[in-house]
Amino acid sequence: MTDAEWNVLDRKVMSVIRLSLSQNVTFHTAKEKTTKGILQVLADMYEKPSAANNLMRRLFNLKMSESTVVAEHLNEFNLITAQLTSVDIDFDDELRGVRHIPGLKRNLISVGQLDDEGYDLSFGSSSWKIIKGAMVVARGKKEDTLYMTVNSYDSIALASANNDANLWHCGLGHMSEKG
Repeated sequence: MTDAEWNVLDRKVMSVIRLSLSQNVTFHTAKEKTTKGILQVLADMYEKPSAANNLMRRLFNLKMSESTVVAEHLNEFNLITAQLTSVDIDFDDELRGVRHIPGLKRNLISVGQLDDEGYDLSFGSSSWKIIKGAMVVARGKKEDTLYMTVNSYDSIALASANNDANLWHCGLGHMSEKG
């Protein structure tokens, strides 16, 4: 987005926030010119200065810089979460049942990208398939919580990488008896 578009979006958000506030609270935010300024005033008014809030702020603002070693960043993250646990903060909204499969490198399929490229996708009855026109490009079955491919990876890559009819004419279309 350009700076002008960001400024327009910022003004719209400021308007929505100001319309949502009561008059006496709006009075405190009247001098602010940005959404960030309004939110800072509201945080200063309503946020309790407690250890838990400070730790949560540290957690939300935790970013790994390029020069930082991953182990140091993880140590900082673990330290903050341990401190939050010690002040009775529950982490009840964590992801569960997420699978990390190190061997799975290029076999992930982007449903959004396939949709953008005009493919039809159907999931149901413990199976899935990708269709373009009358051709079934790929299909698979559901195993536990993962949809696995039945096709080999090479045929899926070939079907998605080369759509032209030239492939048929050059290779399979004019095959002789000798091959």
